[in-house]
Amino acid sequence: MNLIRIRVAKALEPSVLRLAKYKINWDMKSLADLEPLYQKVMGFLKKTEYGEYLAMKTLFGEQVATRVAMRGQMKVPPFVTSQQKASAQEADN
Repeated sequence: MNLIRIRVAKALEPSVLRLAKYKINWDMKSLADLEPLYQKVMGFLKKTEYGEYLAMKTLFGEQVATRVAMRGQMKVPPFVTSQQKASAQEADN
């Protein structure tokens, strides 16, 4: 399920939510499918001041990226709103 969430694998059938079976109801994406995601993440990491945050947001979602930043593991970008920060803190409690 986690591989599907971060878009490295794809669900083939809804039954993956109950019991994941490799090659039956989920499969890994091909390198051709993963290349755009890789380029996007690497672009964030190479070129932007808040690239770590943007890469994490791309892979794991806004709330996870904000929670990690709020814990001091990377810079909190100025474009993160107070509402996003509050939501991330709420998720930690």
